Amino acid sequence: MLNRLGAFETLKPDVVIYNILGDVVCGGFAMPLQKHLADDVYIVTTCDPMAIYAANNISRGIKRYASRGKIALGGIIYNGRSVINIPEIVEDFAKKIGTQIIGKIPMSNLIIKSEIHKKTVI
Repeated sequence: MLNRLGAFETLKPDVVIYNILGDVVCGGFAMPLQKHLADDVYIVTTCDPMAIYAANNISRGIKRYASRGKIALGGIIYNGRSVINIPEIVEDFAKKIGTQIIGKIPMSNLIIKSEIHKKTVI
């Protein structure tokens, strides 16, 4: 869509962020990799088991595409939005897949309130 709209030529962005859900069943996360639209990938995850499972599958996909081009896993961003808040789980996961935690998003009531009002928090 961005190509069809001429966004890259018109805006000449330095960075483009694709926010793709980690639903590994649909494989939607792979599209920017397959089309060589990404140089670095950052995975945002909580420490919930299914989130770690999805992050692991995504990291495996990134490694598969990395061997075909210049795509790399830039790191993990820990999202504190979970019933479980044990950052060490994500830190251990990052070490096991050969990457690092590059940032942490703490849980905030502002996030909950924004979801109720269908607004984005930046």
